[in-house]
Order: sequence, then C-alpha cells, then structure tokens
Amino acid sequence: MRQTVRATIVAFVCGGLGVSAIAQEPAVPVRDPVAFEKGLRDSMLLPANTRMIYRDHEGEVIPLEQFVASAQQGMRIDVTRDEAAGTATFTLAAATAEEAAIGPVKHLPPLDLKDLYGRRIRNLDLAGRPTLINFFFETCVPCIKEAPVLNAYRRKHSEFNYLAVTFESQVEAKRFVKERQFDWPVAYDGKAFIDAMQVTGYPTYVLVAADGRILGRGSGMDAKKMNDVSAALADFEQWVSSRLAK
Repeated sequence: MRQTVRATIVAFVCGGLGVSAIAQEPAVPVRDPVAFEKGLRDSMLLPANTRMIYRDHEGEVIPLEQFVASAQQGMRIDVTRDEAAGTATFTLAAATAEEAAIGPVKHLPPLDLKDLYGRRIRNLDLAGRPTLINFFFETCVPCIKEAPVLNAYRRKHSEFNYLAVTFESQVEAKRFVKERQFDWPVAYDGKAFIDAMQVTGYPTYVLVAADGRILGRGSGMDAKKMNDVSAALADFEQWVSSRLAK
C-alpha cells in the first residue's frame, strides 16, 4: 500500500523541519541528523525496518545530512510511503507563499458526506457563515494532541460551522471521538473529498469563507505550547483571525 503525506505532520512532533504550519515561519533547528530522522520515524509511526530515502527538489537521492540542512531552510517536505517495499521517501519541495497560506485549492469542492449519526453534510449546510474543517485519522499523534485545543476553540467560538473529516471508517471515527473526547461534528469515509481538497498531511485544518472561498490552511500547532491548552488556543485564534482579515 502506498501513502503520500505532507511532512508538516512531523514538524509538529519533532520541530525543525523548517515549517511552522500556523504562522509558516521557520521552526527551531534540529542539528543532529540522527535525532531528525528519529523524529520523522516516530511521528509517522514507521516500523524500525522501514528504509528512509531522502531526495532533493529535483528528485535526486541525497545524504541525510544534506537533507536536514535543506529542510531547515524552510523547504516543504513531501512524503511517500510504500508499505509493500518497506520504504518511506522524503522529498524537498519549495512552497509558494500563496500555497503556504491557502493551499492548492481555492474554493470548497463539492461536499456530500455523512456524519457519525447518518446525517448528510453538503455544501449548502455550511453556507452562510465561515467554516473550520479539520482533517484527521485515528492514530495520528498530532491529531490526538490537538483535539483539546480544537474542542476549546469550538466552545469559545459559536460563530463558525465546524466539521472534522477522516478517510477512515465509521467505527474508527467513533473510536477516536470517544477516546479523545472530540466534540466536533465528524464525517467518515471522506477519501474522495479529502482528495478533492488535496490534503496530503495530517492534521490539516482549513478555514472556509461563508461563500466557499478557502481563506487559509494550516497543519500542526506549536509543539512547545501543546501542554498548555490556553497558549495553543491563543495561537490558533490568532491564525484564524489573520486569515479572516484577508
């Protein structure tokens, strides 16, 4: 099975991939390549026997040390995992300023999902006011850590629509909601919509305007603040406010 995910998921866990997904500013450098690689492996829950391959922005295989130095300069990292071959390939890619702020999709694509209670969720159901959409999966470590912050934000801000989407089954989604006490509306089996949104990293959150325009996209809150929900909440509030002002 081959999976492609965006490397901002590891920025949350180990810091130092050169990406802070809320502010899109350089993260704290990780100078030890061994520690850097361990952070990648741990954040993606890769088996110990997974072979790690590193490529530059032209696709050429490069040494780990060279990859780490380039990653810390603010390069985006795309990750392709091939479970059958037992490999994970990390490729450097420069993101444009617009892509960093908004992402590749500029308008909410057609949406027709079901929540955990069988109710349909469509574009019309989200029209009329801004919407925050969170993309997650059950065993995603950053997704788990962010749940209390997202809960706190929803309790404090009733002016938004909220929707969390996973590609996983109803059973897996319900288990995440129960175990993590996650109180956002959740839609499952959302792979087609996730693909249309071009979401390749988890967690990803997207801010959508009342008219369906994409205002902002982020992935991975500041790891240093995750033990303090109030601090992480303040950062997330600032991110949302800054995108609404655009």
